[in-house]
Amino acid sequence: MLGNGNSIESVPGIISPEAASTYLECLQRRWGKVVGRCLQVFSEACSHAGTQGPTTSDARRLSSIWPGLAPVLDSIQTEELQFGVLAERLRASQTLLRSRFGFRLPVSDIESTSMGHHSFRDEALILQDAMGARVVYKPRPLVNASCWYRFLKDITREIEITNLAIDVQVADCGQYGWMQHLPPLGPASTVLACRSLGTLICLASLAGVQDGHAQNVRTLDGLPALVDLEIVLAPSLSRAVDWRPVETSLLTCVDSMNAGPSAPTTGLQSRVGSHIIEGYRYSYDQIRKSRRAALGIAAASLTDCDPRIVVRPTKFYRALLEASLNPTRMSSIGSRDRFLEKHLRAAPSVATQWPTHDQELHSLKSLRIPRMRESQLQAKNVLPPQGSGIEALSARLDSMSDAELSKDIRSIQERLACAS
Repeated sequence: MLGNGNSIESVPGIISPEAASTYLECLQRRWGKVVGRCLQVFSEACSHAGTQGPTTSDARRLSSIWPGLAPVLDSIQTEELQFGVLAERLRASQTLLRSRFGFRLPVSDIESTSMGHHSFRDEALILQDAMGARVVYKPRPLVNASCWYRFLKDITREIEITNLAIDVQVADCGQYGWMQHLPPLGPASTVLACRSLGTLICLASLAGVQDGHAQNVRTLDGLPALVDLEIVLAPSLSRAVDWRPVETSLLTCVDSMNAGPSAPTTGLQSRVGSHIIEGYRYSYDQIRKSRRAALGIAAASLTDCDPRIVVRPTKFYRALLEASLNPTRMSSIGSRDRFLEKHLRAAPSVATQWPTHDQELHSLKSLRIPRMRESQLQAKNVLPPQGSGIEALSARLDSMSDAELSKDIRSIQERLACAS
């Protein structure tokens, strides 16, 4: 395998031998693919890249041919250390896991969630105990998710908005957290689920949610629920008020809700779409009638949010990361770094004046997708040019009108028509 694997073994009472083995196999496959993509010309190594992955000796021989591979291998080996981090966090959280999630150690199985898109230092893992209970481990702060579900509970208590999944269990432990495991969103079997998605889109649009794509939406009691909330209360970067429901990405969920044997034959602009619009319209009108209360609730519930700032699209980082692992970038120490720096400087960014280049470059060198948060930029005395997230929310509330609602409905209809 890549690395010696000595740091990945069962931890009595915490992680079972079977779960440790699964984690190790997943890690080997992940980084076997990295080296396999990088070094396709080296057939002997590629022959090991199935279940087991390239061996240490394979990898080190390769680095003698391509010196630039050595820093990549060093980054790969640091992934092993995340197993020990997970074990310590499980140990520290075992009482919390039992009381909040009904989850009892040891972990009997571990499932990867990102299909190789993230480093293990960033990836959520689904853990299962011996009785079949599941919980999601996230190696990053969950303050945004905690704030979001507090916001939903508070606003549904004060304003006549219903049919929302608000009881998702979240435990933010600072640098990591635990979240209730929910099944994926499937075909909409009820009108209620479609209207609920419309309501969710309305509130997410108000609160500046930007990462509500289908993979981040699950289901609780038949209703859609957001489970990966990195961008909540996003500050305005290049616009003040012109924020449409499509920017939440939640309309991508309609593809899942329209699947199955009972799917409408007329495409996405069907009964499902009309019920989504109905839910959106009703929630918009309720919030519009209680704008002052909504602002107060948002200011109280979302004040601790620390949104991820999307300087460049994740797909750009992913493409650049994969291109940097081509053998032609490994001819010498530093050649891959120069390639990354060149393309970072040449690529457009929504915040070209922000000092994020060094952090982006450091993450990509370490085989990680860059993630900048608002607090990090504030620490550098760099503030969003058009105001904070709560100011953007307040502006959206002030702009609510019949005309704006019509624009929102039209944007939803256009998205549904494009997908049908």
